[in-house]
Amino acid sequence: MKTWIFICMSIAMLLWFLSTLRRKPSQKKGCIDAIIPAYNEGPCLAQSLDNLLRNPYFCRVICVNDGSTDNTEAVMAEVKRKWGDRFVAVTQKNTGKGGALMNGLNYATCDQVF
Repeated sequence: MKTWIFICMSIAMLLWFLSTLRRKPSQKKGCIDAIIPAYNEGPCLAQSLDNLLRNPYFCRVICVNDGSTDNTEAVMAEVKRKWGDRFVAVTQKNTGKGGALMNGLNYATCDQVF
C-alpha cells in the first residue's frame, strides 16, 4: 500500500513539474527601438528594414544614413512612405558606425535599444 501511495505521489509531482515547464511566455511586450547605421547599403537596405519592421517586438526602427554616396537616402525615403511613424530616417555626414549609433540614440524614445 505504501508503495502505491509513493508511486502516485511521484507521478503527481512529475506531472506538476512538467506542467510548469510548458508555461507560455509573458504576453507583456516592452518598448524596443532598433538603430540601424547605413553607409552605402542601398542594394540590400529595403529588405533588411522591411524584415525588422515586420517584427512586432520593435516599436520603431531608426535608420541613420552615415553620409552614403549611393541611393541609400532614396531607399530610406521609400521605406518611410511605406511604414510611416514606425520608421525614422536620419541623414548625417560620415562619422563612422559609432557616430551613427550615437546619433540614432538621440531619436530613440524607448527604454531599450537594439
